[in-house]
Amino acid sequence: MIQANTLLPNDPSSSRDQQRGAHDARIQVGESFVSVYNTHLQHHFDSLRVRQMQKVMELVRADPLPTVMGGDLNSGPSTTTLQIAKADLTDAWDAAGVGSGNTVPKGRIDFLLYSDPLVAQTTRVYPSRISDHYPLYTRLTMSGSSTPICVPVFDEPLS
Repeated sequence: MIQANTLLPNDPSSSRDQQRGAHDARIQVGESFVSVYNTHLQHHFDSLRVRQMQKVMELVRADPLPTVMGGDLNSGPSTTTLQIAKADLTDAWDAAGVGSGNTVPKGRIDFLLYSDPLVAQTTRVYPSRISDHYPLYTRLTMSGSSTPICVPVFDEPLS
């Protein structure tokens, strides 16, 4: 496995801003390699969140491997931040969501997005007793295969 962390744009002049990053791990699944990106975008300033997503997507676009990108994006599905990501990636909820989709009580701010040849088979949100965010679960396969890309496969959330 190869991994890296890229610092995202921030505003050090703001006392409410923290340095954010995008973590990238390349994993081998069977004979294939997949890049997995995870990030937690800041929640105070829309314009900074947009710049952070632009940086994340620069990384994703430069990556030749099938890609999964997710995390707490602190943005709703129709925001500019999400539209930047959806220009190149598919929202697993839009593709295979079951249920309300809310990852926090008031909406959906946590996402899992992916590129071809990955395909979302099912996406669910589960209740949580340990966080104010609800876990998002997606079963992904490679197109033309019914074998999930994650081993072991969790059919239910871990307790």
